[in-house]
Amino acid sequence: MNSRQKLSQVKRFAKSKVKEFHQLIPSEIHNVIDWSNINLHMDNYTYSNDGMQLISVLYDEKLVSDPEQLQDQLEEISIQHKLGMYVTVDEEMGMIYFFNKALNNHIRVYRLMAYDEDNFVQHWMKRLPFIDSNKLTDILSLLKELKFTSDDVFVQLTMEENNDFVDNTTLEGIIKKVTDKEVILESVGEAKFETVVKVSEEWKLTKTDHWQRQYQDILIEL
Repeated sequence: MNSRQKLSQVKRFAKSKVKEFHQLIPSEIHNVIDWSNINLHMDNYTYSNDGMQLISVLYDEKLVSDPEQLQDQLEEISIQHKLGMYVTVDEEMGMIYFFNKALNNHIRVYRLMAYDEDNFVQHWMKRLPFIDSNKLTDILSLLKELKFTSDDVFVQLTMEENNDFVDNTTLEGIIKKVTDKEVILESVGEAKFETVVKVSEEWKLTKTDHWQRQYQDILIEL
């Protein structure tokens, strides 16, 4: 499992915890919460497993006369059904915050995995200019290792043309798959498409980068 796969696990787990509340709370509470605006705050994880604001959701202040009572009701639901969700109602912000220790641990592991991946990829990127050959056939094992480590490795491959009237052919993208016969690159723009590069000595690695995205707030859709 790499960090992108771990992130998918984090999002699934967060969604499952919110869904439990969504299904269990009575209608009078259900109707005051804006279920279309639920956010997972990735930067709010802690190492002490003691926090308040991993998940946030807006509530309608006009429909809640007693925020403390709302917090007590939500806490009671969590305790009664063993949800493990710690609840804080912020009256000033009109926000309900949830904290879950297991979710906190998942996010912490994801952050550590992402950090280790970036260190590994950056280490090899610094060494690439000094390797004996940048021919695709000679660096195939390295590309496989980078792909195994991270799903966010960007490469640029160039085929030099001997004809002065023809520009060099350049292909680039995120490494999607590497085999002994081909390298599949995924485009980095909004319109996603794949490019298949047949392995040969004519192709050379001319650029690498690590496009690892730092997630802060993630919208949870039920």
